[in-house]
Amino acid sequence: MIDTLGKAGQLTEVFQVTGVGATLDGRNGGGDRYSTDGELTIAMVSPGNKAQSGPPKVRLNPPAIQAKNDFMSMLRPLVK
Repeated sequence: MIDTLGKAGQLTEVFQVTGVGATLDGRNGGGDRYSTDGELTIAMVSPGNKAQSGPPKVRLNPPAIQAKNDFMSMLRPLVK
């Protein structure tokens, strides 16, 4: 959904914050499997929902989050 809003020009900024932590083999309430890097992606909608002329500003992740994201990307194919 964030990608769709960004392409529609509705976002001013996108960034990540630390969430619940990485999960490689989780299960939701219905028993379905999921994996997550544990970060929360935050998207700022433009004031008054005014369409923006370009893509939203994307803040760089702190080095620790980027290192964790890189590590999770290497592990994810091994778990499926």
